[in-house]
Amino acid sequence: MIIVAIITAVVIFGLLIFAHELGHFLAAKKAGVKVEEFGFGFPPRIFGIKKGETIYSINLIPLGGFVKMAGQDDFDVSASCSAKKNRRNFNCQPVYRRFFILISGVVMNLVLALVLIIIGFNVGMPVLPDGIDRFRGAEIKTSILVMEVAKNSPAAKNGLQIGDDIKKINNQEVNSKKFLQDYINTHKGRKVVLEVSRRGERHLLEMVPRKNPPQNEGPLGLGIEESKIVRYSFFPAIWMGIKEMFLLIWLVAKALVVFFKDIFISLHVSEQAAGPVGIARLSGQIAQLGFIYLLQFTALLTINLGLVNLLPFPGLDGGRLLFLGIEKIRNKPISPRVENIIHLVGFGLLILLIIFITYRDIVKF
Repeated sequence: MIIVAIITAVVIFGLLIFAHELGHFLAAKKAGVKVEEFGFGFPPRIFGIKKGETIYSINLIPLGGFVKMAGQDDFDVSASCSAKKNRRNFNCQPVYRRFFILISGVVMNLVLALVLIIIGFNVGMPVLPDGIDRFRGAEIKTSILVMEVAKNSPAAKNGLQIGDDIKKINNQEVNSKKFLQDYINTHKGRKVVLEVSRRGERHLLEMVPRKNPPQNEGPLGLGIEESKIVRYSFFPAIWMGIKEMFLLIWLVAKALVVFFKDIFISLHVSEQAAGPVGIARLSGQIAQLGFIYLLQFTALLTINLGLVNLLPFPGLDGGRLLFLGIEKIRNKPISPRVENIIHLVGFGLLILLIIFITYRDIVKF
């Protein structure tokens, strides 16, 4: 379980950060900025191939990527930009081009989210029953998923697994969470046969619900959740994917506002906030539910990453965009040395916040 969680988290984080950096890379190339290196993963470098003026490298730490643009860290901009050979440097570009390059990472994250959501709706996307009315014209199926299996319970002893989709009980169709719970409660002490779907295969599992289960456990010792699987044909999936992405952007934005409001006003970090450890653990759990749930989770994470990067805080793309706005208003740039120091301090504060949340995740789990 731990190994699955780590591998899943590395793949997801790698994909999201790589997509973000790919956005910067493509925009820099389009804007005519010299890209010295585009790397997958972080150094040390394993190997690299130079094509044209850019080194395309594979690096040891597979947690994303980076784009190294010429002149990005120059302190003496006026001197460097006066030389003809440096006119393709990042810092020598007009504000609108630098804005285009900086915003493209976030745009790529949202494009990735949209693609994943469209695929999800075309394959079959799980949604909560409460919001099912807005999915008109879709093919809808009910799914009763096993989310938790208690140790030494009848469910555990008889082979029920997290991610199993319960289809029938004693040959009766299970069409709701309430139906299954009521049926089990009225059959305590009597054998029941569950028909479940597991990775596309049908399994029949026999077990006896307990008459007096331990506290906080049901007769079978399993936690279930009801979801609706919504599926559209290709073109309707595109339209619904666009609508769903904007809804998720709105929900994530509201959550971020509450999160940072708690930090700056109440000096409190929400208990629901998760760092790399918490996300890795959650990734492993969701991976057990199946590919489509992991795809949906990845789409939500990439929207989170994009919007967090858009925040006007030093060290993030949004912070750099803020400095571009100030430069446009003043009609001259802030000292690159001062700006770099501010970004360094902001980045340090973000790292401290991540370390705090990670420590709390470790203690919790």
